[in-house]
Amino acid sequence: MKYLFVVFTLLLGYSFSSAQNIYYKGSKIGEIESDGDVYIGGSKKGKIESDGDVYIGSSKKGYIESDGDIYVGSSKRGYIESDGDVYIGSSKKGEIESDGDVYYKGSKVGEADGVPPEYAAAFFFFFFWDLDAGTINLDYFAEDSPIYYKNNRIGEIEKDGDVYIDYNKVGEIESDGDIYINNSKVGYIEDDGDIYIGYNKAGYIEDDGDVYIGYNKAGYIENDGDVYYGYTKVGEYNQKIKREWVAAFFFFFFWDLDKEGPNSQFLSIGTKEVESIEESDAISVSFRSELNYIWVDHEELFVGEYKLLDIQGKVVLKGDLGSKSTSIDTPKLEDGVYVLHIESGAKEWTKKVMIAR
Repeated sequence: MKYLFVVFTLLLGYSFSSAQNIYYKGSKIGEIESDGDVYIGGSKKGKIESDGDVYIGSSKKGYIESDGDIYVGSSKRGYIESDGDVYIGSSKKGEIESDGDVYYKGSKVGEADGVPPEYAAAFFFFFFWDLDAGTINLDYFAEDSPIYYKNNRIGEIEKDGDVYIDYNKVGEIESDGDIYINNSKVGYIEDDGDIYIGYNKAGYIEDDGDVYIGYNKAGYIENDGDVYYGYTKVGEYNQKIKREWVAAFFFFFFWDLDKEGPNSQFLSIGTKEVESIEESDAISVSFRSELNYIWVDHEELFVGEYKLLDIQGKVVLKGDLGSKSTSIDTPKLEDGVYVLHIESGAKEWTKKVMIAR
């Protein structure tokens, strides 16, 4: 039998006669009523029963036994000791103190004043943090997430799946896994993590975040939001969206798996025409990663100059435009976001360029 809530409450001298609020980093994220009902955002999301069973919606998600063992489904995932120390597996991850303060890896992250530690543990383990997925419970706590590449903000995924490069919407990731760039479906991610371009499987992401292109591991996405290519950290996100969506962002919007290079559509995003470009004056800009060049193509008699600026506005390269096509050599530049500024007489053009090798 499971006497955890009764035994622990008597030992620690808790009374639990009314609804109590739960806080995370100073913000109220939910409440637990005296009968164990759990509310998030004003809506009932589940229940912590007096025998230790934990329900999300009407489905039993797991339970906490009288000795403090914590189960997800039928698998033991951790335990809470009588002094409030909390373990995931055999590693101590935090503690819930007698005054209700909640600690994670030595830092205070929340408060559950007036709530028995077992109830607080159940809330954080099952409702706020999804032990089964190893992430924040995105059904309740999803938020918009900026995406960073080598410390540069390159876009954002909103909690509804809309995808932005810079601050321009370029597509969306739908709840069923379908991926659209502009209004065209380009692929999808299945529930098991398989990634498809068109209808061809191109790779997959495993439950632990490992990412494969074909059958070769290309990198991984950690629970703390860090994104790795090989074993080198290249980006990050805020953990408040699905890891599969982050993989989709890098696979479809940032990197073109089909062409094995930076997504050429990204290069045209953020273009600002200081003066209207007539058809005869059209300029195209492309980055050919295998040659380490940015190419500026223009009409035969075009005369002008270019400057390449980093995100701090520092000029890193400059020169004159040739007669028809100008190559800007970039092997000494770090990967990242740059702004190419072109002047010809009274006309100016500015185009954002991503260098990613």
